[in-house]
Amino acid sequence: VVEMLRSMLEELKKKAEQNIFFYCLFILVQYLFTLVEMVTKFATVRLAITGEDFWTATAGVSALLERTFLDAFGVWWFPPMILQMCAAVLSVSWSVAIFAAASASWSGLSNGAAYAGIVAAVGFLLSWLVLAFFASLLLDIVDAVFVCFAMDRDAMAVSRAEVHAVYMNLPSVKQAVVVEQPGGGLVYGEAPTQPHQPPRQMHV
Repeated sequence: VVEMLRSMLEELKKKAEQNIFFYCLFILVQYLFTLVEMVTKFATVRLAITGEDFWTATAGVSALLERTFLDAFGVWWFPPMILQMCAAVLSVSWSVAIFAAASASWSGLSNGAAYAGIVAAVGFLLSWLVLAFFASLLLDIVDAVFVCFAMDRDAMAVSRAEVHAVYMNLPSVKQAVVVEQPGGGLVYGEAPTQPHQPPRQMHV
């Protein structure tokens, strides 16, 4: 499904520049692709933990995130953006350092600057690949820890207190209390910020 949506995105992207209908369709398909990609990633983590099949894990992780008021989009979008920006900055800094060192070493050559540019470009590419690999490992860890945290809160358990302390401070996680639905099911409800106080009576 992801590959099919990706192919549709590529085709619609080419036609979106000339037709407003294809542009609107491109936005819709892009939203569906983002949603499928996000749910698939968290469902993969859940099925690896529980051993469930893919569709059961998908339904389970969707209901889990909804019950515990967790904003999975923040975890899906924010950490990759930070890590990719850090990888890009470090790679550019490394390539600049390589270019400066190579230019100083080959300053006597007629094509020294060109050779230094080639070496710097290769250094940027290699450093970007290495940093992207380690960033992907860190993102997989973040996803797994996030799903484990959500499962802990759903079971009213704390497996790692330090992990809960970190995630409970995130803006995407709301303080919640367990409430019983009219049908008997248990869900999380938002905790009151302060106890209710009756209005004061004014005496004349």
